[in-house]
This record gives sequence, C-alpha cells and structure tokens, in this order.
Amino acid sequence: MIDLTAFVPESEELILLQSKCHVPPPAPDVLARERLYSQLDGWPSRRLTFIQGAPGFGKTMLAAGWLRSRREAFAALSAEVSWVSLDQQDNDPRLFLAYVAAALQPAAPAAVTAVEQNLRRAQFDQRRALTILLNGIASRGAPLLLVLDDYQHITNERIHHAVRWILEQGPANLHLLILSRQGPPPALGSFGTLAGLLLLDTEDLRFHQDEIGRFVEQLLGRVSDRELAELAALSGGWITGLKLAAFQLPHDADAGTY
Repeated sequence: MIDLTAFVPESEELILLQSKCHVPPPAPDVLARERLYSQLDGWPSRRLTFIQGAPGFGKTMLAAGWLRSRREAFAALSAEVSWVSLDQQDNDPRLFLAYVAAALQPAAPAAVTAVEQNLRRAQFDQRRALTILLNGIASRGAPLLLVLDDYQHITNERIHHAVRWILEQGPANLHLLILSRQGPPPALGSFGTLAGLLLLDTEDLRFHQDEIGRFVEQLLGRVSDRELAELAALSGGWITGLKLAAFQLPHDADAGTY
C-alpha cells in the first residue's frame, strides 16, 4: 500500500482510509453460490461485469466470496485484484482517483507514484492521471480486475465520464467489476458495444430453492419441507429477509430441530 498521507494537495490534506482498498472479510454464514460464480468466472474475456441489486441481496458478499473461492485460478493467471469500497464522500474526483490509485498500487507502483504527483496539484489533470494509470496497467501485461463497490454513491458526472473513459480506452488486460444498488448511470453510455458484457440484477441474485435449502441448513440445521417452503415464500429469495425469517422459526432445543 502506498503512503496514503502522500496525497496532500496544495490547498487541503487528503487522507485515505486503507480498509476501503481491501476485499471485505467473509460473513460467517456466507454461502458459496456456484450458479453465479460460474458466470463471474468469464471475467478475463470481457471488459465489464455489472452487478445491480436492491439492498440486502448480497452483492458485496457474492463478489467477495467468489474472489476468495477463486484464489488459485487468479494465481494461475498472475491476475491482480484491486478493490475500492465507495461512499458519498468519494464524489470528489480527486478523492475517487486517489482511492483507485491506492488500490492499484500493488499492480502498477511506478504509475501510482506519478499519479501521486498529479493529484497533489491544486488543479490536477484527470485525463493525465487516468492515462498514467492505464499505461501502467498495460505495461504489467497480466490481467487485472478493478472492483468498484457501492457505485450508487457516485453521482458526479466527472467521475462517471472517467469510468467510461477507462472502459473505452483501458488496455485489454484491465477488467471492471461494478457493484451498485442502481443500474448503470446514463453518463457511462451504452454498454452494448462492450465485448462480453455481463449484467446481473436483483432477479439473478435471488436465492433459488436449492440455495435456500442449503443456506437454511447451514444456518439452522435441518428444517421440515413445510418450514422450508414457508421461508422461501416469505423471503422471496431475498437473503436478508431469509435470515430474519429463519431465526423466527420455533426451536426444539432437545430435539435439535426447528
């Protein structure tokens, strides 16, 4: 990780939170979702994977679980993963690029050092900073996956255009995975021309019947078919709703069943 205190523009101090540049830790009850993992596995052949889902449908845990389960596959490709967890404060273009640069530091350290100098200027050049980063990624050669989580917080058109430029001008070894509660903003343009684009939405994220069964058994142990059907109906495949409903089942402590 770069020295985060290095991003100090002439007019203000810019301090980055290191935890925003790490893949989130696993949830204790995370369920491996091979149905979706197998679709995400095609990332090296496409420019963008966009996962859109309502709150509580497990977008972040899906991506984090997939990355953890595919460590050996990424290592075989010498592939790097750069993760940025976004929030509303990241609507500042300088701060957004600083976090992206910090996440990319292990993959393109020389380029990030040059971007540092650019971001420290009172009037930084966004296009120049992006060009330096993209050239640094291109020179690396091996695949790189940049994950932008909670992208719904980004409303600044300047940042949307920066991401669009990355998609249009980025090297072939750079791939984006965007997670958002909302669909792609219009400023990102049409993705119809992007080769191998994958879009997953709320319907894709809903737990299927077999996933509900495995999750409930993992969470609570064995339940009856009637109770399982009731949980499926109540939750509608919504993982957060499923958890809430599951813990309200009556529990027979002596029998060890619900």
